[in-house]
Amino acid sequence: MWNDEDLSIFSCDQQVNPDNVYSGGRGLNAIVRPYLRIISGDPKRQSFDYRRKEYTLLFEDQNDGELVVFVPEFQYPRGFRVEFDSGKWELIVEKQEIRVEYQGTSSNQILRILPK
Repeated sequence: MWNDEDLSIFSCDQQVNPDNVYSGGRGLNAIVRPYLRIISGDPKRQSFDYRRKEYTLLFEDQNDGELVVFVPEFQYPRGFRVEFDSGKWELIVEKQEIRVEYQGTSSNQILRILPK
């Protein structure tokens, strides 16, 4: 027996603006999140606390390298800041990502993304 319950993450019935990729979405705060796309090192752990909007990446690389993280504007409509000690980063707005060049080290490195 169908009880009209719908557990999908998208609903055409709730879509208000077809031009907005998020319109009609459900539970987007938990689903649309930053994530590691590319890394030349060894990722150890990544997490996202959607309540605090805090993304954390722990990785290791003994060589200089680069990484790319998708940073959705949906989670950071007022902008974000990056906490990272071992390199420099740039924002690529049209791709909603940051590209980080880092210096290698034998210990774990931590990158954090937080709201402004």
